[in-house]
Amino acid sequence: ATGYKYYLDDQSNDTGVFTGLNSSTQYTVWVRSYNDLGDSETSDITPVTTSGVTNVLPVADAGNDRVNIAAGARVDMDFTGSGDTDGTITSYNVTQTDGTVVVVVGGTSTPTPYFIAPTTDTAQTLTFELTVTDDKNATSEVSTVSFGILAENVNAPPTITNFTGDATANAGDTVTLTATASDSENDTLTYTFNETTSVGVTLTPSGNTVSYTAGQYAQNTPITIRAIASDSELSSDPVEFTTTVAQYVPPVENTAPIANAGQDQSVDAGVRVLLNSGGATITTEGATVASYLWEQLSGTPVNIIAASSQVSQFDAPSTSSAHVLVFTLTVTDSNGLVSAPDSVTINVAAVEVEPPVSNRTIPVTLTGIPDGPYTLTLLNLTTRVTTEVAATFLSGETIIPTDEPVGTRFVVMELSNPPPLGGADYTEVE
Repeated sequence: ATGYKYYLDDQSNDTGVFTGLNSSTQYTVWVRSYNDLGDSETSDITPVTTSGVTNVLPVADAGNDRVNIAAGARVDMDFTGSGDTDGTITSYNVTQTDGTVVVVVGGTSTPTPYFIAPTTDTAQTLTFELTVTDDKNATSEVSTVSFGILAENVNAPPTITNFTGDATANAGDTVTLTATASDSENDTLTYTFNETTSVGVTLTPSGNTVSYTAGQYAQNTPITIRAIASDSELSSDPVEFTTTVAQYVPPVENTAPIANAGQDQSVDAGVRVLLNSGGATITTEGATVASYLWEQLSGTPVNIIAASSQVSQFDAPSTSSAHVLVFTLTVTDSNGLVSAPDSVTINVAAVEVEPPVSNRTIPVTLTGIPDGPYTLTLLNLTTRVTTEVAATFLSGETIIPTDEPVGTRFVVMELSNPPPLGGADYTEVE
């Protein structure tokens, strides 16, 4: 074996293995290093005598790496790939170098030990190193194997990620809130809702939503609802949401106004008559009169002037007979409500028709005077003209003719015979 060379495979290897040597033979060994610039000096020469039999080191094989092993599962290790070409393996030495520590069952005597995968809430990798020892007490190089263990299937509580809805509301509004939750195991979730304030609303849940009707409150009122999500075993932390319901202000009652058509009237024929409304009573706070409407309900039709004004007018008819005219007034307020009609009656007198002039008489009765001729002085009260009438009164009465219309009034101003006699009697043409 003179000139046999062993080349170091890397700078950290300071051991050389020489194979194929003769047994029971003395060899001399020295070391010399070298690089690209040349060789070093030779080291001291060391004599080595081989034994009778050369032992070949055993080879360890820890098996193939494995992944996706369920937590809590039995994991069988396979070292059967290990061997010794010139002997037998007497022990298997396993050392765990990473992961949750487990107990390898089987000791050092079997190439198929096992362990139970740890149960943790996170996945991990367990790493082992294997060396084997042969029957000549030689130990192999290290072989490494790893096992990927899945996280334990532990039920985790769900989490509410969002709970929101109407932040403000008015009396009578339906307030709706919606909760959104997540679950790491994708379990079916149920939701419970309750009020944490003392208002006392009635909740109507439906799946992950809840609703209630806002009431009438004397002031702005916050209402807080709490949501909890649950799987078949565990519940989430509670989450709350607050809605503020505005103060309730009762609406103003809107009622129709009350019309006032004014007082009934009695008028002469042919005059202009005022329909003078007494206005209207407004029954709704804040409302005003928007419009008036005069209409004729009955009687001889007339033309109403300014029928949409508070004060209207018309010309009374002129006929020989009296008339009764009825008018109504309706009022509309600024809210669009219309009053009930209020009526007023106008009594129109008949026209006095003067008959044609004819020879009328004035009956004059004179008492307490002697019979005889007299001169009678009459004053026409209409024309203020005096008339002297000569007549002879017998038996206390004489009819004095005159040409005056019916209804003309006279007064007897003076009576003479010829001594004057005073008088002031009234008479009227018949």
